[in-house]
Amino acid sequence: DLNIIKADRLGEKNVNNLNIEGVSYISLIRKMCDVRGSKYYCETKTQNGLLQLDYGHLSKNGSLYIVDKYIKPYI
Repeated sequence: DLNIIKADRLGEKNVNNLNIEGVSYISLIRKMCDVRGSKYYCETKTQNGLLQLDYGHLSKNGSLYIVDKYIKPYI
């Protein structure tokens, strides 16, 4: 849904405009998806299994993967 991508970009812009030291917006869409025009292609699985259970809900494996790969570098 391209509205989700637009909302993600707006959220990123709004957080960046706060200009608060130590506060970052981590866009999983930017990290995990390749947006091409009106289509986007996202990581959905690793060698350990699926990253999500259904639309918008991560699997246990997906949660651990995202924290390790995308969140830990910021903390």
